[in-house]
Amino acid sequence: MNIPWGQIKLRWIQGESASGISKSLGDSPTRQGISKRARKENWKQLPTVSAKHLELSYLQLGQDTPDNREAVLKALAEGVSYTLASGIIGVARNTLLNWRKADPVFEAQCRAARHSALADCARTIYQQRGKDWKAGKFLLQSAKETDGEYQEQDRPDNKLEIIININREAPGVTINGKTSESVGQGDPAIIDVTPEKVNGD
Repeated sequence: MNIPWGQIKLRWIQGESASGISKSLGDSPTRQGISKRARKENWKQLPTVSAKHLELSYLQLGQDTPDNREAVLKALAEGVSYTLASGIIGVARNTLLNWRKADPVFEAQCRAARHSALADCARTIYQQRGKDWKAGKFLLQSAKETDGEYQEQDRPDNKLEIIININREAPGVTINGKTSESVGQGDPAIIDVTPEKVNGD
């Protein structure tokens, strides 16, 4: 029997449980088999809200409740921005900010959840440094300890030189403090602007 692993992975990423997927497929593969493959291939589930939270009435959305705070912290820990996390519970970002300001403990929890997600990103980059040199380069460029030492610089041979050709007889052109008197006559003052590479072809 061919197991539709592509479909299983998609359902997993969208937040469906291994148990639910397994049951819908007649317990083949098993819940354990799906979970094992998800760990092995490092499947990442999209940020989701618990079924309990989805069942909240509209009156509970937008309120400062323990369930809403839990949903925010879960979303932040999964890499969601403050704006999207506040939207999950039906409030504006500024409302969530006010809750955080009013409660130092909740603020600390939000920061810890957000930093946890960022730490996961940093670990991923660090783990890839041996496979992809750009990952190591990014770490060096973003680290305070090496600030400015590995930043990209414009090389002189990549700079452009602009040559502007001016018609001295054109209206309004000032030469040595004297302005042309042929107002309304003649060709435009700037004939062309020609970019040329220094040391280029």
